[in-house]
Amino acid sequence: MISPEKNKQILRFLIFLTAEIYIFYLIISKIIHSGKPFSEIWLWVNPVIVIYLLDLYFLYQGVKQKPKEIDTRLSSVIIGFFGLFGFSITFFTIAMYDFPSIQTPFFITLKTVGACLSFIPYPIIILALLTLKKCCTIVPEAISVVKTGIYRYSRHPLYVAYIVWYFSYILIFPNPVIALICITNIIMLVLRYRREEEILLRNFPDYREYYKQTGLFPVPVFKK
Repeated sequence: MISPEKNKQILRFLIFLTAEIYIFYLIISKIIHSGKPFSEIWLWVNPVIVIYLLDLYFLYQGVKQKPKEIDTRLSSVIIGFFGLFGFSITFFTIAMYDFPSIQTPFFITLKTVGACLSFIPYPIIILALLTLKKCCTIVPEAISVVKTGIYRYSRHPLYVAYIVWYFSYILIFPNPVIALICITNIIMLVLRYRREEEILLRNFPDYREYYKQTGLFPVPVFKK
């Protein structure tokens, strides 16, 4: 018999899956009809599709686990969904609406820096998802401690990568609306990783030592 909490986990995943598929459908439809060269569009979109699929697959694997604790507070559920939908919301806003850019003396330079910066998160996110596997969840859960692979160098490489992505979008699309969305997403990610750390510290004694020896950004190799 499926427990009530497991039913909630499945429901959260189905809501997220349905919304993500619909949002991504709207984005792809808009891009295809934008009139831009096909090669230019898919060179940019293909890595995003890979990340979406990996994210959905590992979130599904996470639903099948039996965590020691789940943070089911309403605020945590909202933060969790916002953290996951953040990139979709940003991507959707940029793709669907033509917001005018604010012209500055360094406009071209900032856009170029932002464009270069936007490529950095791709491999980091893919490596982080492949390392997290079953520990990828919608709300903070205590499934297990991951400290291998890219997690030897950062406690939260996935969130760091998304934060870098949001900063790059602020530079590429200098507009108050985009900036507000990106900054809100960054705040939600910070709140999410802090709640994840709280639940991991409560349930796994070995996480405390790992916590002391690593930071958000890459640090010297974690010593066993």
